[in-house]
Amino acid sequence: MTPSRRRHFTPGEVLPIAGPSILLNAIIDWEEDRLRARVDHAQPGLYSNPDGSVPCWVGLEYMAQAVGALAGIRDLQAGRGPRPGVLLGTRRFRAHVRTFAAGAPVTVEVVEVLREAEGMGVYDCTISGPALLAEASIKMMQVADLATLLKEDKSP
Repeated sequence: MTPSRRRHFTPGEVLPIAGPSILLNAIIDWEEDRLRARVDHAQPGLYSNPDGSVPCWVGLEYMAQAVGALAGIRDLQAGRGPRPGVLLGTRRFRAHVRTFAAGAPVTVEVVEVLREAEGMGVYDCTISGPALLAEASIKMMQVADLATLLKEDKSP
């Protein structure tokens, strides 16, 4: 993917979360069906080990946030605010490292494989540094109102 000449967005603009919950440091570039983001690991964060490294399983959240950033860009372009998303499942998660090294930035790339009108989509995702660090296919669903989705069914 070559750097985009499209409008630049920050993770805080396009994700429906705030503060330390945002794990992406920057959106590098994006197109209609793909996005690349950067995670710096420059300072200890929400999921850091005592040595500053981050467990590889946190990569799933990096991937989910990158998908959310792509969906958030679409939402902003459609004239609405970013909507929450739910990670529905993961296939073929493969971590090639146990941890992401402290101070070592990584690139998260998501490529849309399928998107349904109801907000569900499938994305191929990779995390790389000097080499491929993790990969997965994830299924996400964007919802208008997360509280309604999580509300218990009170029917008899």
